[in-house]
Amino acid sequence: MKKLFSTSLLLLSFITTIAQIKFEPGYVIINNKKISCLIENKNWQYSPETIKYKFSENGNVITGNLNTIQGFGDNEKTFKYIKASVDIDLNSNEINNLSVERRAILQNKVLFLNTLIEGQISLYQYQNDNLVYFYYQENKSSNFIPLIYKKFISSASQSNGVKENNRYKNDLANVLKCDGLSESDFTKLDYNKEDLITIFEDYHECKYENYNTYETNKDEEGNLKNVFNFTFKVGASSHNIDHQDVYRAVETISFNSTNSYSFGLEFEIIFPYNGGKWSVFVESLYQNLDNETLYEDFSHEYSGDYRRFEVNNKYLQNSLGVRRRFFISNDFSVFVNGLFSFNANLGNSLLTAYNDDNNEELYRYNLSNDSSFGIGGGVNYKNFRAEVRLNSKIDFLNNEISGTSLKQATTSFILGYTLF
Repeated sequence: MKKLFSTSLLLLSFITTIAQIKFEPGYVIINNKKISCLIENKNWQYSPETIKYKFSENGNVITGNLNTIQGFGDNEKTFKYIKASVDIDLNSNEINNLSVERRAILQNKVLFLNTLIEGQISLYQYQNDNLVYFYYQENKSSNFIPLIYKKFISSASQSNGVKENNRYKNDLANVLKCDGLSESDFTKLDYNKEDLITIFEDYHECKYENYNTYETNKDEEGNLKNVFNFTFKVGASSHNIDHQDVYRAVETISFNSTNSYSFGLEFEIIFPYNGGKWSVFVESLYQNLDNETLYEDFSHEYSGDYRRFEVNNKYLQNSLGVRRRFFISNDFSVFVNGLFSFNANLGNSLLTAYNDDNNEELYRYNLSNDSSFGIGGGVNYKNFRAEVRLNSKIDFLNNEISGTSLKQATTSFILGYTLF
C-alpha cells in the first residue's frame, strides 16, 4: 500500500508539473484602445473581478481589474467580457432569502459582464455564487437593460406562497419582435442561459441579422461541442496477487506478477462550466486473468509436497469517477482521475488448489465481487488518450471464512479513442 501511495504521489506531481497555466491570444481594452496580448483563460464559472495577462510569452504577468481595463476577450471569440455600469438586484432567489417584495430592489454596480450573444440586440450575463442576472443591449447603445426575474412570498406560508415576477418575458416579447416568434415562445421561456441564448439566436436568424454566440465549448466551425464523450478503451494490466488461507494451513504466498488485457467503454459527462475542465464518467472494462503458483506444503495436510494454486478470473470492472483536465493547447491536455470500482465476476471465476504430484484437484473457492479505489493520470491529444492507473487492493475471497483472502493490486496502462 505504501508503494501504491508513493507511486500515486509521483504521478500526480508529474501531471501537475506539466499542466501549466494556459495563456491564449486575446486582447484587453485600455483607454478605449484594443491591445493584443496573451490572456490567462480560466474558463470562468463566475464573472471575474480580476484577470491576468501579458504582452509576450516571456513577459511579466499583469493583473487587470475594473479600475485598469474596460474589457477583454480571446481571438477565437469563445469569450468576451466588458466593463459595464448596471442595475442589479443582489438578493438571491433561494427560498430562505425570499421577501414579500414583488419588485426588484435594484442598485447600481460596475461589473464585468459576460457577452453571450453579440448582434443587433446583444445578451449579457453576470453570475456569482449566489445569483445569475441577464441583460440586453440594443444597437450597441450605452444602456444595459436588466431582465427581471424574482421570486417572492405572497403569503405567510412559504410552502405554497412562493410567486414569481417574470417581467423579463414581457420585456423580451416587446423587444424581440419578429414574425417567426410567437407569444408561446416567450411564455414558456425559462430564466436560464440556454433558453435565453436560443431565443436571441432565433430572433437574429428570423431577422437575417449577423450575430456571434460566445461559448467556451465551440468547435472550429463555431458550433457548440457535445458535453458527452463516448470512448472505446483497450488496456494492459499488471497484477500482484497474495493468498492466505489459515483454515487450510496456507501462510501468505505471492503469485508471480502477471499481465492481462482489457477492453471496454467509457461514457463521460463534461460539466458546461469552467470550460469543460471537470467531468464525471462511468466505465466498464472486461478483464480476463489467469495465474498460478506453487506452495510447499509443510503441513502435509494433503498428500504431496506441493500444492499448486490456479486463479481463473473473468470479471467486469465497473467504475464511477471524477476527472480534472488541464488544457495545454486546443488539441492537447493532461488529466487526473479519481474513481470507485466494483468488480462483477463473470461465469466460473475460481481459485483452485491441486496436488502438484498427480494434478488431483484438492478444493476450490468461488471468487466473490469486491470494490476498490483508483487514481490515474494521462494525456489527451485530439480524440486519442493514454492513461496510467493504479487500483487499491481488492479481496476476491472476502465472503469466505475469516483468515482466507485473495488480494489483488493492479497497475494499468489504458489507451482510448473518443468516438464522439
